[in-house]
Amino acid sequence: MSGVGKTELAIKYAREHEQDYPGGICLLTARDKNLAANILLFAQLYLKLEVPQEFRGKPLTRKEQVNWCWQNWQPPEASVLLVLDDVTSWKSCRDFLPKINRFRILITTRLRNLDSNFVELPLKVFSLDEALELLTNLVGERRVQRELQTATDLCKWLGYLPLGLELVGRYLKEDPDLSLVEMWERLKEKRLEDEAINPSDEQLQDTEMTAERGVKAAFELSWQELNPISQGTGQLLSLFKPTVIPWELVTFSSETQALGWTTEEIKSAKKELYKLSLIDRIDNNKYKIHPLVREFFKAKLAFSEQANDKETFSAAIEAFYNKLGNEILEQKLNDIENQIAEYFEQLEFEEKCNPEDCLTLDLEDITVTIDSVRTNQKKLLYVGDDFFKFELSVEIVFIPEGSYPDEELSYYDSEEGEVVFLNHITEVQEESTATITVKVKILFDENDPDINKVECVVKEPIKFDRQPTEFNSPWNYNNGED
Repeated sequence: MSGVGKTELAIKYAREHEQDYPGGICLLTARDKNLAANILLFAQLYLKLEVPQEFRGKPLTRKEQVNWCWQNWQPPEASVLLVLDDVTSWKSCRDFLPKINRFRILITTRLRNLDSNFVELPLKVFSLDEALELLTNLVGERRVQRELQTATDLCKWLGYLPLGLELVGRYLKEDPDLSLVEMWERLKEKRLEDEAINPSDEQLQDTEMTAERGVKAAFELSWQELNPISQGTGQLLSLFKPTVIPWELVTFSSETQALGWTTEEIKSAKKELYKLSLIDRIDNNKYKIHPLVREFFKAKLAFSEQANDKETFSAAIEAFYNKLGNEILEQKLNDIENQIAEYFEQLEFEEKCNPEDCLTLDLEDITVTIDSVRTNQKKLLYVGDDFFKFELSVEIVFIPEGSYPDEELSYYDSEEGEVVFLNHITEVQEESTATITVKVKILFDENDPDINKVECVVKEPIKFDRQPTEFNSPWNYNNGED
């Protein structure tokens, strides 16, 4: 994808291995699809070659003129490194590449699987540690450590993209009074429109950066190469959560909303988005979209003809997530109910009884034995960036067990002014039923949904009914006599 540092790495390699190529290094931009003209211009300016226009009275084609340049490259012997930066079409440049063994060819491109004859070296975004290291190098260690959590959040929002990190880091470096939290708040508000991440051409020219464009402009180049259905699919993807996207969700949404896209067109869009590195394949028919690419697609949706379909798209996606979330919940329900049962056994229990004139002997140290746990209702509350949240209504059948004082073995302590019980009698009640509300949070990662947390919302002690045990004292408490 754009912004991972392909050009920077190619230049770094060329500089560090200059001694390995005594025949010279030729670095050309291939984006404008006029590679032949660039090669001829390089030969004239730097090799001082007079490229012939004809041979034996017959005009030479561009391809023949380029081949002549390779044959007459100066110096005539020694290895040469040819770097073609940002190739967007293999067809437009393959006929103009040298066939002579002394030439080594290094290509940078956003296209996956450019050609089987090349060894492909995929570049990924940074890890968190690498992102923080780059930010630290740009703005200083003290500044980053002072706002470490904000720096981490900033790196995450930028998706650890080297271009985004370098642009924001350089912007912060130029304004030492701008805090990281202020920068973070600005980016959240202005998104890709903020000048820190979307500088003008003039602002970029004033830096020593290899990049010639900001993040938005870099993505725009890929956008222009997409066909309309692929663009529409990208806009649809911007409504999804920035997590793993099962491709059946895309198909489900497009079919549900009657967009007029055929199954083959959706498959073609997926292929095109993947080839241009705008989506990443995680697993079989599961894909992921970079956070900044998602922001770019979302901005495109806001100004597209499909903007009015956003609510309809969202409804379809919500329906699919409800289906997907419930499938995940069903797989985990036994584990969840076991956790709820363990939680329930640790709750405090109270008797619910209404004594009249007599002294009521309450059960003490109540424990429960659970007979059954059953979920009788579930509802999807919310889908976050990386989790589902459900509300469950769980019915638990249990038997409470406790002890009450033995009135026959008791006496009145006149000094303390209270009845003292010397023994307790164990009592097991009949089955009781409790219904509790439980919030369940299911966190899913890049590969597999997994239970992260089960939150049981029970704010009041569980109460159950029992007929009070009446204690008729033989003593006169007022007189304190036995």
